[in-house]
Amino acid sequence: MFMMVDVSGTGLDTVDFTWRLFRAQGVSVLDASAFGETANGFVRLGFVVDEARLADACKRIAAFVATV
Repeated sequence: MFMMVDVSGTGLDTVDFTWRLFRAQGVSVLDASAFGETANGFVRLGFVVDEARLADACKRIAAFVATV
C-alpha cells in the first residue's frame, strides 16, 4: 500500500523535502515527481513495515515538518 502526500505547503521542493527528512529523521520517502508532472509537490510513502515502525515513522515525519 502506498500514499501520495502533498508536501508543497512546507515550502520545500520534493527533492529537498525527501533528503532533509532522511538526514534529520532517518525516514525515507520517494519524490513522487518520478510519476509525472501531476505528481509534482508530492512524496510517496510506502506502508511496507510493521505497524509499530509506521507509527514511529509518522511521528518522526510530523516532527520534521514542524521544523520547516
